[in-house]
Amino acid sequence: MSANKKIIIIDGSVTDLTLLEGIIYSISPDAQCISFVYADEAVKVILHDMKQPPQYILIDADTARMPVLKFLQCFRQLPEWDSCCIGIFSTTMPSAVVEAYKKEGADFAFQKPLNKREGMKLLVAILAMTRVIDKPIMQVV
Repeated sequence: MSANKKIIIIDGSVTDLTLLEGIIYSISPDAQCISFVYADEAVKVILHDMKQPPQYILIDADTARMPVLKFLQCFRQLPEWDSCCIGIFSTTMPSAVVEAYKKEGADFAFQKPLNKREGMKLLVAILAMTRVIDKPIMQVV
């Protein structure tokens, strides 16, 4: 992963945010993680304050103050965001839910890792993804 990768993480649980950030930094110490507790605040900052889209956005399906499907719509309706990989995670992730999120524009959906070892394996695969006009090179389920 190159040094200039910007990764947005949105999760109402500060404990989970800390776990995911720690895993990402252990995989790539030069990554830039920006974390949010609320999806609506993340949308405002990402769309209005960032000069370039982040490479990855990871969002909890159960985030507060904005439904995750509305969050996806904010980005997938703008062509300048086509290069950003958006992943949705949750404590449980049935395959029917994965397909629904993909249909709405998510590149992948996954179950939250239970521990650091599981998380490292999963995030290595996720951070190897690149997005090319609505078709991620790799799907993670």
